[in-house]
Amino acid sequence: MSSRGRCACSKTVSAAILHIMTAACGSVSAPSLSDATSNASGAGGAGGSFSTSGAGAGAPDASGGGAPFEGKYLMAFHACDKAQSVCDFTQHSVYVARSDDGASWSVLPGWTPFKGSVPDLVRRGNTLYIYTPGKLVRYHTDTGVLDAPVLVDVAGSTGFVDPSPLLDKDGRIVLAFLHCVDAANGGKPSMCFTPQKNYDHVIGIATEKDGSDGASFTLATNTGLALYALPGSASGTDPDLFTDGVYSYLYVSFGSNIGVWRASELTGSYQRLKISGGDFLSNVAGGVPAGHVEGGQFWTFAHTSKDGTPVIRRAIHTGFDKLLQDGDWQTVLSGPSLGMSQTTLVESPGFAVNEP
Repeated sequence: MSSRGRCACSKTVSAAILHIMTAACGSVSAPSLSDATSNASGAGGAGGSFSTSGAGAGAPDASGGGAPFEGKYLMAFHACDKAQSVCDFTQHSVYVARSDDGASWSVLPGWTPFKGSVPDLVRRGNTLYIYTPGKLVRYHTDTGVLDAPVLVDVAGSTGFVDPSPLLDKDGRIVLAFLHCVDAANGGKPSMCFTPQKNYDHVIGIATEKDGSDGASFTLATNTGLALYALPGSASGTDPDLFTDGVYSYLYVSFGSNIGVWRASELTGSYQRLKISGGDFLSNVAGGVPAGHVEGGQFWTFAHTSKDGTPVIRRAIHTGFDKLLQDGDWQTVLSGPSLGMSQTTLVESPGFAVNEP
């Protein structure tokens, strides 16, 4: 179903938890969702109200039935017009786009964006599960209803950011995430602390609890691994899980660089893949990655700044045997390509195949 990475492996780990140690945790943290339209205090303990950035009910237009979901692929991302806002994580809005080829994308018809940052998504049956830091929003493709956000519980974690969902072979959602969060600091990972180190980041992998419909998870119990970064260097954040049907892959973003791990099972032992020419798949070419395997080729999405404004690019490659060069990347989403302004930043791709 897909090609295997032609590379040497190092740092074998028994891992479902990655300790990322650095002096400065540079991740985006959990936004609060607030709105004047529909109260969500009774929905899964969200304890707040549902937010949209603009008029409307906060859901894609359901007229036309399933028409918005004719594309083969889906991508969640956040956007913000920097001419209108400072565009920190509290000002980001979540969008979902569709595509038939992974190169040309359009926002779902009638989509009304809601406030959130670093989103990712997975489809199961007639539901899209759209995760943002600490929260879940479900969109029902058969009714066109976008539910109010609910809090997501991960047993053994005080909170999470940078979520990445994937279905396992039994149809359960497996979630990778950064869960070093200091609740007293409002969930900002750059100020997180642990008893051992004040610069420890932890990336966890957890499995959905039966009956929770994507809102409650149990951490895998495998022994973790430690990845060390020198003080002042980029921290490891924004994990992304994907599979080729044989191996499971875990991308980790180190600023504008992408590290790659591989395992024979989704929650099994991961190995760091050594890329020819360095430790990273990309070197200052893009970060906050998303991966997919199609026809024996890897699709890697990442965002980077072009002419001062972030865009999302894709590189297509047959494995992990070499460092991706700038010419390997093609811009696939930008503000103007989506009908937005030239000053709109488009960041944080989250990829899913559009299959029930």
